Amino acid sequence: MEKKYDPSGTTNLAGLINQKYYAGKLKSEVDKAKAYSQKSGVNKIGSGIDYNKIYEKIPYKSGDYNPEYNAEKNEITMFRQENAQKRLQAWKKDVRDKFKEAQQFAIDAGFDSVDAVTRELQNPDNFRSILEHEYGHPYSRGVGASSGGEKADYKYVSDKYMADPRELANGLGRIQRETYQLTGRRFEDPNELKTYVESTPYEKGTEGYSEEAKRTWNLLYENKGVKESEDKVAPILDWSSRIAPALVDVNRRLDGVS
Repeated sequence: MEKKYDPSGTTNLAGLINQKYYAGKLKSEVDKAKAYSQKSGVNKIGSGIDYNKIYEKIPYKSGDYNPEYNAEKNEITMFRQENAQKRLQAWKKDVRDKFKEAQQFAIDAGFDSVDAVTRELQNPDNFRSILEHEYGHPYSRGVGASSGGEKADYKYVSDKYMADPRELANGLGRIQRETYQLTGRRFEDPNELKTYVESTPYEKGTEGYSEEAKRTWNLLYENKGVKESEDKVAPILDWSSRIAPALVDVNRRLDGVS
């Protein structure tokens, strides 16, 4: 049964993920991620990764149908928890009445089918998962864009939502925390994620991961073998493999609707 959350409150990312995914060892993983970020130069991509935000308490409130993190106000807005079923039923209606549009939405959003979106919306812990996502935004958002406001230093080879560098950074964090939960270790070396994708068949490589994590896995596997462009901008898989060790958590919206 899904835990009931107060319609408003204050918490931080560490409080949401430390025990559930890292068995109380989040701090040591953050320390390793931070050391890698500094040594590898990932901290110089965009405005870098603000690890202090993992521990900063940020207020959230219920209201808008679609959740969001407002960086200007440093606050999070969530949909009302009691509306979770309404969101699921709205999606099912779209699938029934506008299947082609719903299917295209699912693919563009990184899922492999409308059924995958449905499974995400049926997640009994859906509200908490989205709350985790929104609390992840503050710490990783800077790595997705340069200080000049341009996109991150890799080649766009997909028009999917998860190919946006800010969302990709979020999705990689999702992979990292689930990898730790499954194996007791994140991807910690700069070429490790790329090697994994290139050497492990998709079904085996994504076994045990959530549908949300698979959105990013789908993007990475689709871009397996894409080479560096003439202007030396890294393709998606290379860029992802480089920044993944600097991340401990963060994921995009888990509701599949917005």
